Amino acid sequence: MTAHVPTLALSFLLISLTLAAVLLFAAHHQAAGIRLWAVALAAYALSLIIGGIGGPESLAVRIYAANMLLSGSYALLGQGLMQFHANPARRWLVWLPVALAGVVFALTADNFALRVVLGSLLLIGQILLALHLLNAKQTGDVGRGRPLIATGLLALVAIILWRMWEVANQAGHPELSGPAALTEAIHLGGAMVTVILITVGLLIMNNERARSTLRHLALHDALTDLPNRSVFDSHLAAELATAKRNKEGFGLLFLDLDGFKEVNDRYGHGFGDAVLKQVAGRLRTALRQSDLIARIGGDEFVVLRRRVSLRDDAERVAGKIHAALETPFELDTHRIACGASIGIALYPQHGEDAVALVAHADQAMYRAKSRGLGRTEVFHAPRAEQAAGNGL
Repeated sequence: MTAHVPTLALSFLLISLTLAAVLLFAAHHQAAGIRLWAVALAAYALSLIIGGIGGPESLAVRIYAANMLLSGSYALLGQGLMQFHANPARRWLVWLPVALAGVVFALTADNFALRVVLGSLLLIGQILLALHLLNAKQTGDVGRGRPLIATGLLALVAIILWRMWEVANQAGHPELSGPAALTEAIHLGGAMVTVILITVGLLIMNNERARSTLRHLALHDALTDLPNRSVFDSHLAAELATAKRNKEGFGLLFLDLDGFKEVNDRYGHGFGDAVLKQVAGRLRTALRQSDLIARIGGDEFVVLRRRVSLRDDAERVAGKIHAALETPFELDTHRIACGASIGIALYPQHGEDAVALVAHADQAMYRAKSRGLGRTEVFHAPRAEQAAGNGL
């Protein structure tokens, strides 16, 4: 029993176009490269169909169109992966092989064996580039779909190499322009498995990215992309537990921007948002990666500085923040000065629980603001509280 190639080709086309439609539906929710994948899948299916139809009189044009569609489908896949991973690689990396393929297929139109060998090498190069782009940015949030996509891409390489082996067996018989019916059936069957593997892998990867984005939005401030109050609270609780266990100290710095209300009133909230973004960037640059920087609302930020127990250490950190913010922010043609008032509370001197530390850092910050702009104050208990603590 042999497969009916036209029926198999029609099935392959319908399955491929259906999967492309599924990808387009997914792109409605998250379009980072996925529309390009859908077009790539449709182009790949059409390239195989065009390559297997038509009469001898249209052979040269048909083969050229099929190969260019095939090369273009791999380029679209690669560009989609670049967009999905926000990869800074240049587009010409994925589209240069398409231009070379056009030249190769035009120059070797009358030489079947040479056309297949050179074209196959170019297509394999495109697939290997797609594999590189697939793994260029390793993240745990989009990892389960990668093995399926990689398997599909490697299967494409196997199909192309098999085609080259067929050509070698047809040496001396240039009149054979294509494989026999059984070979064509196997070819289409393998291509069908390939598109299913790649499509399922892309859908899984897209779904993982969507879940990762939702988790990120739930834990980060939408404007500055800094951790939000929820993340700060959980990190503070964890740091308290670690500090108590290891008998270590840490510092809490509360920042409130000076003159930010005036910026909003004078220039508008758009300028205010731009200032907040730049403040967040400067804080990231000025502080250590191990420091937690969070925006807890409005123009208020908090810094959790690990392994700090001395007042001088915390004040040195505050000095770095003041230095980072002293240069005016340049927005359009405006130079906007916006420093910060900083309050400091240290564990365990100024509190042994989260509520006390947060409240005391907040109080110190308000005292700094009441005494002038760009100041830092360390919390100190009122005299009555100090006397009660000393048993007087």
